[in-house]
Amino acid sequence: MKWSSAWTAALAATVVAAVLLTALAGTQYMPLGSTGARIVATLTPFEVVPPVYSDAMAHLEMTARRVRGTDGNYSYEVYYTLSWMRLSSPPTKIYIAVGKQGQTGPVIVWLCGGGDKPACPQKTWGEITYNFIPPLYLKAEEIQGVQGVKPGDFEGFMTLLLHNALYIQIETESFPGGEVRTQLTAR
Repeated sequence: MKWSSAWTAALAATVVAAVLLTALAGTQYMPLGSTGARIVATLTPFEVVPPVYSDAMAHLEMTARRVRGTDGNYSYEVYYTLSWMRLSSPPTKIYIAVGKQGQTGPVIVWLCGGGDKPACPQKTWGEITYNFIPPLYLKAEEIQGVQGVKPGDFEGFMTLLLHNALYIQIETESFPGGEVRTQLTAR
């Protein structure tokens, strides 16, 4: 059987692409491009482990990006807005934790109600924001040391985020194991 040069070139390109994808899948860190990662997600009671029955829901918009400082070094900025409604009682804890879909794990970042963060807003409808204006963003010192990530390790946090290994959850007095949750899936 005689193979055409175009077919041979296409086969070679496919093999090279497969090798590169395999190599990238095994890397410890996937660097962010200039646009970063954007997460838009809905938190529901059905993703809590185990699921609960509630009318509550929440909406998260998060942007994570790598930026170059004036000193030439790179750092990260993570901005978010989390709004919720119809919680059975005000939130007691809101956090980002390490865990794949259907798993629970340790808290890596407290948004409110734990660590050195203030108490959560005492409303069944509410919002917390780390926003662009004024420039408030997640700081390295807010990252807890868990699951091999050292305290303040943004590289570790971002690697977990980019590999869908983090979730966000809201706990309430009525549901101390979580009332709404979603997996953080970076795009």
